[in-house]
Order: sequence, then structure tokens, then C-alpha cells
Amino acid sequence: MSSSRSNFGAKPDRRWAAALIPALAIAGPALLNSDSAQAAAPSITPCPTNQAGQPDRACASLAQPEAPIAGVESADPSQQVAQASVANPTADVGLDRVVGGLSWLLIAFGLAPLATTAGLWLGRRRVVNHLVQSVRRSLKDVGDLDRRIKGATTQANRSLQELQAQVERTKESASALIAELETHVAAVKTAADQELSQFQDKLAGDRRVSRHQIAELEKEFISNMQILAGQAERQKAKLLQDFTQKAPQELLGLIQPQIQQELRTLVEQLVSLQMQQMTIQSVPTGSLAASADNIADRAEQRFRSGDPEGALAEYDKAIDQQPDCYAAWWGKGVVLEALQRYPAAIAAYDRAVRLKPDSYESWHNRGLVLMRLGKFEEAAASYQQAIGLNPNNPDLWLHQGLILSKLQQIEPALQAYNQAISLNPASHEAWYNRANALARLQRPQEALQAYDRAIELNDQNASAWHNRGIILTQLGNFAAALSSYDRAIDLDRQDPEVWYSRGNVLVRLDCFPEAIDSYHQAIALNPQHDRAQRNQALVSDRLAQEAATLSASSSRA
Repeated sequence: MSSSRSNFGAKPDRRWAAALIPALAIAGPALLNSDSAQAAAPSITPCPTNQAGQPDRACASLAQPEAPIAGVESADPSQQVAQASVANPTADVGLDRVVGGLSWLLIAFGLAPLATTAGLWLGRRRVVNHLVQSVRRSLKDVGDLDRRIKGATTQANRSLQELQAQVERTKESASALIAELETHVAAVKTAADQELSQFQDKLAGDRRVSRHQIAELEKEFISNMQILAGQAERQKAKLLQDFTQKAPQELLGLIQPQIQQELRTLVEQLVSLQMQQMTIQSVPTGSLAASADNIADRAEQRFRSGDPEGALAEYDKAIDQQPDCYAAWWGKGVVLEALQRYPAAIAAYDRAVRLKPDSYESWHNRGLVLMRLGKFEEAAASYQQAIGLNPNNPDLWLHQGLILSKLQQIEPALQAYNQAISLNPASHEAWYNRANALARLQRPQEALQAYDRAIELNDQNASAWHNRGIILTQLGNFAAALSSYDRAIDLDRQDPEVWYSRGNVLVRLDCFPEAIDSYHQAIALNPQHDRAQRNQALVSDRLAQEAATLSASSSRA
């Protein structure tokens, strides 16, 4: 670039000379012709004017020659040309102007390549300068990037070294914590063995101990084991918390897979210690005193063997011997409930819940009997007590929903069914009763889905098939409803309501003879079925009218 600039300033480029020579060759003759033409042209003296501004008459007669006489021609052609030239001087002036314009035009065309070349050269200089500056900036950016990469690499290597050091320190800390936890578990096992040994010694010291006392000793032992297990769990939680605080959060994912199995094994040992129970050696029945609990056990055996009356007598003996024996009162309520002596069963359960108010089983059974007696509000209160003691029992929520449905509290009943399903999604009873609640709330699509789920879990529920058919009838799907009714009849042919519903959907399908047969089956199973009798009569009359109309048409034809 610098050499081009110096050459351009020192002497003209050869291309400039090459462009100027043709231009001068063209322009020279044009300029010479223009000067000669001006020299050869005669000078014209203007005519003088008088005072009025009019040209002098003599001069005017000279300026305006008379026209030539027509028909006179010169014999010499050269004279004709001369005369024409003298006679029309304006034609020579116009020709000179045209020649001059063409000369200037040739000069402009000769200079155009030179201007174009100069423009291109200047444009090239600007482009080259711009490219040089861009390359210099790019080289500078590449140098900065290289320095940053080197700095980042150094920082990454330093961080990796620090991370490896932290990992090693955390591994050592985890090993120490595991060792401490194993020591604590060993101490818990030792304490549990001591408790078990003391229990065995206490039991061996008195071979005549009653079953009730044995149960109390078992409870005491299990309670001690739970205390020890709780201490172990708290210690484990503390150790894990300490470990979490000591180990950086980003390293836990690296360390946890290595120690997880060890921790799981230790926890399983704690659970086994908590649930461990001593195997009680069999004691001859004759050596045990006939306590109320022993009598209650015999009563339970008789009830299980199919002798409820004998079991009831045994429970009465146990109560006579020990009026506050909870097991006797609870067992008596169960037997009375099985014998359908519901008021007496309620009285037995009332006594049982007074003796042991934290027993959800007694509240549960009491609520069930109250529901069978139609005392739904009292039954709901009893189940509320049972749920408070054991909120994770799905059967309690299911029965609570049934009672609330009886009380026409459909929304709370639906919530109870939903809770039962959340605790036991495989309960077909909960899904079936939830579907019933949704149907009563006029939510047929949801009810249909719930019935389908109940049937999926238990396809032997005839009521579910029947109710599903009713929902399909409401939705206008009569063919599918008929299939559901047929399936319900296959499972239970003795339900007159299914036959009645089947007759109704056959009427919708214009199958009148089949509908009459279904109504007939419903009436045969329930002669007091007024709706079936009325619908059967209506369909029969319609068939008779159609037959009469058809006969009249045939006779006229």
C-alpha cells in the first residue's frame, strides 16, 4: 500500500498517459477546425438606425436582397454552390456547432476510462485498508482468547485438585461415622440381649404365671425394645446430620452410593431388633390358673369352631370371674353381632370402649352394629373415633362413607371414599361406592369411569354391572347398557331390578317382545313390582294396537 501511494505521488501512471494520448489526438483537430472556421467567417456589421429606432433604408435594402428571378439558372455548378453559401450563412454556423459538440463528446468519452480507473483504485485502497484493520482486530481477539483459555485451564486444574482433596477428607469422615454407628448398633444389640435374658429369667422364675401376665411381660419387653430402637434411630439421624453438615453438598452424590448399603444394613438391624420377640416356650395348660383371659381364649376357640352359643357362655364365665376383662367384653360383642343380637352387642362394645378407649377395633365394630340398627348419626360418631385412633385404615373410611351416604351427606361421603381409595387403590368396594356417590351427584361420566374401575378390580360384582347399565342408559348408549344388564343377569338372575332395567332399555331399542319377557321375569321374582307390571301392560297394549292397525291395513288391501 505504501509503495503504491509513493508512486502515485511521484509521477503519473503510464495508464494515465495511455488514456491522454488518444484524447489529445481527437481533440486537436477539432480545436484547429474551430479556430479556422472563426477566421474564415465574414464579419457582419450591424445596420445603423435612425432616431425612431428603425434601420436605415439604404442598409435595409442591402440586408434584404431581392429574390432571384424565377426560371433563371446559372450554367456553372460551382457558382451555384457559391451563391448558395453566400445566400444562407446560418447553415455554416449550425454545422460548426455540431462539429464542436461532437469534439467535446469525443473528449468526454476519452476521459471516462481514466475517471473509472481512478475510482476503482481509490475503492481498492479503502477495501484493503478495511481488511488490514479487521485482520489486526481478529489477531488481537485471538490473543485475548488464548490468554483466557490458559487462565481457565489453570483454574480448573486447581479446582480439581481441591475437589479431590475434599473427596478424600469426606471419605475418611464417612468411614469414621460408619464405625461409630456400628459401635452404637452393637451396644443396642447388647442391651437387647440383656433385656431378653432378664425376661427369660423372670419367666423361668415363675412357671405358674398367667397368660395375662405373660402378655404384660411381652408388652414390657417390646416397649423396652422400642425405646432402644428409638434411641438408635435418633443416634442414626444425628450421625447422618453431622455427616451432611461435614460433607459438602456437591460431594454427597459421590459419597452416598458407597455408604448407602452400609447404612441400609444397619437400619435393617435396628428394625429387626425392634420387632424381635421372644418365643415363649409352651406351658402345660393344667399348670396355668383358670384366669379370665384363659377363659376368653377358650371362648374364642369355640366361636371359631362354629359354636357361638358355647363361646357366649364361656365369655360370660370370664366376665363373672373378672368384670373388667376387656378381651371378654370385646369377644362377647363379636359373638352377639354374629348372632344378630345387635342391642346386646352394642351394650358389650360400650363396655369394651369404656375399659379400653384407645382400641379402634371396638369403636369400629360398635359403629358397624349401629349402622345395621339404622342409628346412622351414632354410627358416624363411632367411626369418627375409630378414624382418629387409626387414620390410615381404609376400611374405616369406607364404612364412614357408607354411613354418610345413608345420612344423605353425599359430598362428605365422596371425600371419605376418595380417602379410602388413596389408602387402598385396589379396593373395589371403595370404587363401587364412589361411583354410586358420583351417580347421585349427577356426574355420570365420572361415575361410569369409577364403575369401570370397580369392575376391572372385581368383575363378579353384579350390582356394579347393573348400575353401570343405568348410567349408560342415561348417557343414551342403549346397546352398551343392554350388554351390562345381560352381564349382571349372568351373575345374579334373582334380582328383579336388573330384569326391570333390561326391559326398559329394550323398549328404547324397539325390541318390544323381548322387553315384555324381561318385565315378566321381574314380576315373577317380585309379584309386587308395580313398575314392571305397569310397563309390561303399556308395551302389551302398544303391540296389540300395532297388530290391529296392521290387520286393518291388510283387510283394506
